[in-house]
Amino acid sequence: MILIFTSGDKMVLRIAIPATSSSIDSNIAEHFGRAPFYIIVDIENFEIKKYDVLENTSANSHAPGEIPRMLASKKINILLCKRIGYRALSYFEQFGIHVIKTDLDGVKEALMKFIEELKTKK
Repeated sequence: MILIFTSGDKMVLRIAIPATSSSIDSNIAEHFGRAPFYIIVDIENFEIKKYDVLENTSANSHAPGEIPRMLASKKINILLCKRIGYRALSYFEQFGIHVIKTDLDGVKEALMKFIEELKTKK
């Protein structure tokens, strides 16, 4: 199930995607916790309004729950990733971040598919 968040009459989302490089054109990192970067994308009414790059300074070593907590502090609604373990998934749920898995490789490709799926469910 895909959650849609609204602010007034606008659909707004803040999505984090673990990435192999600091570009929206990069590949999705296979392991979200060891991803060198997170692409943070602001979506408003099914359009990308802006994106930022967040370096994962905990890529080599982090405590359980540290990355979900950090992403929650950035007001992330959704994590779009390839794989995630049950323990990590439970941390994201505790912080109110909905996790969506994708089998696509590219950040932009997965993001555009996600937006198209949202449009069909509105």
